[in-house]
Amino acid sequence: MQGQQHHDSELDVPTTDRNDELLADPPADDYHLGRFAGYRHASKVRWRLTAVAVGCCVLAMVAGSYYASYLEDKSQQVPYLQLPPGTDFNDRSRTITWSSGQVRLAMHREPPGATAIELPDRILHLAEESRSAQVKVKIVDGKTEEVVVLFGKVIEELK
Repeated sequence: MQGQQHHDSELDVPTTDRNDELLADPPADDYHLGRFAGYRHASKVRWRLTAVAVGCCVLAMVAGSYYASYLEDKSQQVPYLQLPPGTDFNDRSRTITWSSGQVRLAMHREPPGATAIELPDRILHLAEESRSAQVKVKIVDGKTEEVVVLFGKVIEELK
């Protein structure tokens, strides 16, 4: 086979009615990256969403801290019964006796507050490290069915 000769007209792009749709100078693009191009373009949005999420977490932690300190301050500012100066506390019993029913009782370290609650089958004492405590007690037929410590520390002593 001898060398074939090609005419310039054979190598040219054929002319059709749609040639005007082709771009003479296509814009620079990262079409060769495929799906990675979309991932790259979304990076700014991802950074913004991450920054917003981190900011919200920090804001929630700061707000929670302030709210916890607010609740702690509020719980320590509970008004307490004050007896007139010169009242003799030596003759007063600091024990509450409860024999039946459901009740919510409180104990407090400072006089005139009670430091013990006497139930039919046990005695509840205010723990040394606790300033005050509240308990919910349910007694049926002379037996303690439920003792729930609502706050503070309480020591149970069986009779």
